[in-house]
Amino acid sequence: MEITRSINRFFIIVAIAIATITVASHAQIIEFENMYEAAMDIPKVSFLFRRCPTCAPLEYDGEFVSQYGYLDTGASGILLAKETAEAMGIALDENGVYVDAGVGGNEYFDISESLYLGIAPYSEENPNNYENYGPWHMQVSREYASPLTGQIDLMGIPVMASKTVIFNSGLTNNLEDFTAEIVDSDSNDIPAVDFEIPLRFKRYTTTNNPETVAPFPVLAYNPVIDNITIELGANSTSGTWLFDTGATLSLISTQAGIELGLVDSDGEPIVTPAFTAQVGGVGGTVNIPGFIVDSLEIPTISGYDLVFKNARIAVHDVAYYDWDTNQTVTLDGVFGSNFLCATMEISSYQIAATPFEHIVLDTDRGTLGFDVDPAYQLPPLSGVNDPNYSANCGSALMPYPACDFNRDCVVDVLDVIELAYEWLNDCGALDWNCANTDTNRDGITNNLDLH
Repeated sequence: MEITRSINRFFIIVAIAIATITVASHAQIIEFENMYEAAMDIPKVSFLFRRCPTCAPLEYDGEFVSQYGYLDTGASGILLAKETAEAMGIALDENGVYVDAGVGGNEYFDISESLYLGIAPYSEENPNNYENYGPWHMQVSREYASPLTGQIDLMGIPVMASKTVIFNSGLTNNLEDFTAEIVDSDSNDIPAVDFEIPLRFKRYTTTNNPETVAPFPVLAYNPVIDNITIELGANSTSGTWLFDTGATLSLISTQAGIELGLVDSDGEPIVTPAFTAQVGGVGGTVNIPGFIVDSLEIPTISGYDLVFKNARIAVHDVAYYDWDTNQTVTLDGVFGSNFLCATMEISSYQIAATPFEHIVLDTDRGTLGFDVDPAYQLPPLSGVNDPNYSANCGSALMPYPACDFNRDCVVDVLDVIELAYEWLNDCGALDWNCANTDTNRDGITNNLDLH
């Protein structure tokens, strides 16, 4: 799945005003404020392709040039622009087709030849410094890029499998590129974080769509954040959101918008939107309304809840068809890069700084860590011995129930469905312990996991 490529980065900024972000610490929360709706950028890495592990990299229009792609946790695969594939001379499989779901609906992709993918930090010019992945088949767009998004290549979750990703959020406060690095999970280069939130990995792939034809592109599970709660006045709604660094703004479903009193059953606003955004991605582009809510709250595993006050979110349904259950599944929400890096208010072009120097995604442990700028004083996080420690489901004080595979804090038929998806599957680096069903971590989902 690839959710949003959203708004192009703004290269001409009018009336720049750096907003002040305040941090308040109370009994059980870490609180941040004044983050706008549109991320200034989404994270970048450099990439190349080879036809064998030691081959020279494919040239771009006749020469090797460092190419950059967006590091997108919302993308289940590697998505290449049609222009990129043509400029690099990448061949397409004669039969392969992959149907992907995104912000604008379904989109049909061609499948590339099998290639080795190299990944390196942004602007790396030396091909010897790229780490090889693969060989993999990639998704290739069938259409040339639109003026809204421009030519975009997405490096999705497969390149992050069993790795740690360092998102250099603080650079965007100086209007620098939002860069990222992928390192081994035991690397000494990983910055310390002040608190972490738990993640799990969920399958959004559609290889069982009857219109999808092998060879399949490389695919992996996407990270989600459970138990995100939004409050507006006396109304509140909670759900599981996709963690999507490729989204420049964050979304909630129409149903969540109804529960908050923002929209009617058709998704039409019943209160005046604070902003309107045009977003583009897989499936096309759409115009969506956005609102300011009182708070967005996420349980941490560090002793407090993370709270964004006056959070800005848009309302739009992102859905995919589950061919196993023959049902359309709508995401509760999408947690985008506007909560990670410097942000912009669309109507005024004002910019707000991010309080985070780095965001650290540990795909092996399933955590998302936040390294806060030292200018912001945080409360001590002493863990379960602290009387104010969060007792939310999924915390160390209140673990998820046994066999709660989908992490909704209830063991029910939905967990049986997850188990059926993964039954007797061999769990590998790209399928994330079979969506938590491999509870004893022996590499397969079977009766030994039912305890």
